[in-house]
Amino acid sequence: QPIYLGVKEVTQAEYKKVMGVNPSQFAPTGERKENVAGLDTSEHPVEMVSWPDVAEFCTKLSQNEKMKPFYFRAGDSVTMLEGRGYRLPSEAEWEFACRAGTTTKYWTGNKSEDLIKVSWFNVNAGGRTHAAGELKANPFGLFDILGNVWEWVQDGWDPSFYTQFKDKAAVDPISGGSGPLMRGGNFGAPSWHCRSSLRNSGSQNEPGDGFRVVL
Repeated sequence: QPIYLGVKEVTQAEYKKVMGVNPSQFAPTGERKENVAGLDTSEHPVEMVSWPDVAEFCTKLSQNEKMKPFYFRAGDSVTMLEGRGYRLPSEAEWEFACRAGTTTKYWTGNKSEDLIKVSWFNVNAGGRTHAAGELKANPFGLFDILGNVWEWVQDGWDPSFYTQFKDKAAVDPISGGSGPLMRGGNFGAPSWHCRSSLRNSGSQNEPGDGFRVVL
């Protein structure tokens, strides 16, 4: 189904504007501030955000823009609502957007060398995040869909979920497994972690990396 997906990962400035705090380690007051000394990190993607924190961000952003929230958070518990406000992309939506019509290992092709032009990973990132949108966008106009920070998605982790669709394609599938998922690789990941198909399980109540929102 048609969606609007954030062109960039949510930045530190955007997150702080909505939530009032910046949990990022790569920030002037973050745990790894020495890695970004002298840099304006406001346009770097926010990271160290837990899945419930993301749900709360989406709820507050929806309310700020007069939309009915998709989530309700109570402590570490998150309930899905019938609202049409901001939410995380499903894993299927994320991969569809990442691939942008491609069927190769990365949206750039099958050569990891080509990632350097589009993705911050362990070869070129220098052990830190970078401002969103510095590198080339994919064919759908999405920046940093691979690398920079891992991105939370809506689905729960189920390693065998997609095997049921081998013979019949699904429309907008979403897994109800345990624990949330992250996609896309990050600044410290090897190239194979940045494959369009790679799936990475996370822990819902522990800070992960970043995210982008969808409507």
